[in-house]
Amino acid sequence: MLLIDLRGLPCPQPVLRVKKALEEGNNSLEVIIDNETALNNILRFASMKLKTIVNEGQGKTLFLSSRYLGKGDDELGELLMKSFLNTLLQTPILPETLVLMNTGVYLACDENCYQPLKNLEELGVNVLVCGTCLKYFDLESELKAGKVSNMFEILEYLLLRNVTTL
Repeated sequence: MLLIDLRGLPCPQPVLRVKKALEEGNNSLEVIIDNETALNNILRFASMKLKTIVNEGQGKTLFLSSRYLGKGDDELGELLMKSFLNTLLQTPILPETLVLMNTGVYLACDENCYQPLKNLEELGVNVLVCGTCLKYFDLESELKAGKVSNMFEILEYLLLRNVTTL
């Protein structure tokens, strides 16, 4: 993590220095500032940067049809899926949409997995959860992340977007 002390710098120097540090490949910054204007400018810049990151992934849909990543050992598959979701939060480009179907809907209900999905939603990722699947597994009241969707909406994303199935 790079520490940047921006105290005492006139506007727009604080935001320009943050921008430069990011362009130089620093992915994690700790910023020290001493005024509210600089704070607001940096927060607005960060917000725009996050929107750009999500926009670069526009048209990309990840289709999660299982609560496990890969085939074989379910315990390992569950561990890998949790790791995948948490790592996705750290990537520079986010998908436009995550589709959760079949046992993948458990991810939006499970205490150990829903938080990364909520964080992705906050970053602008559309998380669609199959309503039929929720009903089938009796999970309708357990939903903690994403929005209940239907086959028609899900098919639009699968047919009109660049889809990766996991």
